[in-house]
Amino acid sequence: MNEKLLMRRIGGGSTLLLIFMAMFVPTAYVPAKAGLLLLACSVAILGLFLGVFKINKTAFFAILSLTSVGLLYSFYGFLNGAPGAVRVLTVYFLWPWVFLLLSVYLSNDRSLEVFFKVLIASLVFIIIYSFLFLGVKSGFVPESLYFELDQGQGVGFYDGFVEYRMYSISSLIFLIPLAIHFFYIKLKLPYREKTYLWLVLILASIVLTFLTGRRAMLLVFMIIPAIVLAEFFLFSGLKKLPIKIRRLSRSPGFYILSIFLFLIALGLLNHLGFNLTKVWIMFADGFNFESGESTSERTLQFFSLMNGWFDSSILFGAGNGSTVDVVRSTEMGWAYELTYVYLLFSTGLVGFLFYFSWFGYGLIRVRQSLKMRPDLKIYVLPLMTGVFCFCIAAASNPYFGKFDFLWIVILPHLLATSLKYQRVAI
Repeated sequence: MNEKLLMRRIGGGSTLLLIFMAMFVPTAYVPAKAGLLLLACSVAILGLFLGVFKINKTAFFAILSLTSVGLLYSFYGFLNGAPGAVRVLTVYFLWPWVFLLLSVYLSNDRSLEVFFKVLIASLVFIIIYSFLFLGVKSGFVPESLYFELDQGQGVGFYDGFVEYRMYSISSLIFLIPLAIHFFYIKLKLPYREKTYLWLVLILASIVLTFLTGRRAMLLVFMIIPAIVLAEFFLFSGLKKLPIKIRRLSRSPGFYILSIFLFLIALGLLNHLGFNLTKVWIMFADGFNFESGESTSERTLQFFSLMNGWFDSSILFGAGNGSTVDVVRSTEMGWAYELTYVYLLFSTGLVGFLFYFSWFGYGLIRVRQSLKMRPDLKIYVLPLMTGVFCFCIAAASNPYFGKFDFLWIVILPHLLATSLKYQRVAI
């Protein structure tokens, strides 16, 4: 085995394992993740010096512009006395460079396919572990089959609905839309593509979506069709996938299995005391800003951040790491749930427009790359669906302040440079 292949396997393998852990056990097992990150980065740096890997110039300047603006706003916040100006540099400066460094492993000819499979494997493991946990708590599964991980897990059985919590629920906001879009594409593929197994995965994902009790999850699930439609217009004009449309009417087994699995899902929900009407009431109550503890807290944050924005600078904001009177955490007062409102407060109109334009430029780069490689839409479009849904959910959750999830918003730029290296997908 030559040194180039060895470096790709060691560095790429450790990166894939790191991604799997970021999805399956986010915010936990930090020492193990740090070890994998150190190994992957060391191999990537060595490979750059030896000429084994290369960093795309466009991606480099995209990250350079992103981190330069982040550094300037942190310095600006420091001058304004922002308590978190220095600590947020990991998010605004360090981690983007780390993600760019790790992106060198996407230059392998099968890297995108393997990366996609690791994400799907993460979803499968999250689903299995979640159902094991819920099964044990509901008395449906023997405790001997359950093994406890550091997932912050807990569950509440209420009148008509269930709420369970795990760190990995945040990952589902990215992974489930991705899987649903990919399943939609697979329905057009030849019969040999194992559509039945995907049907099981999707139905299990839908059941978990309702069992989370998370309004963000329910909202994302409902808008997936709109996101897919928006992508159709965004990436219109590209060559169609060179695949044959499979007529499902010729496959009665597909419908029989669908009905059977649907009945199983209904039975499971009924066993857990699930009531769709009460779930809808719980969901709608989240948009009533005069009721609900979490909702009223976000309302206070919203008005406090908006007032802070007007009191500081409408154009340039208060700087990274700044806080207002209402804080979410005493340890990290700048970690507000309203991600985009805080972005407006901390960076003003100038920074707000820059970050959204930077993200939009990444989408344009993906579109341009897909013009040359339309066969890769089978992987890229589901990934973009996951990115869009996660960005929407991040409006009311501080996901982008964490290493495990920050890479998702940078993914379009990292993907755009890798597509030309991939083998033909179909």
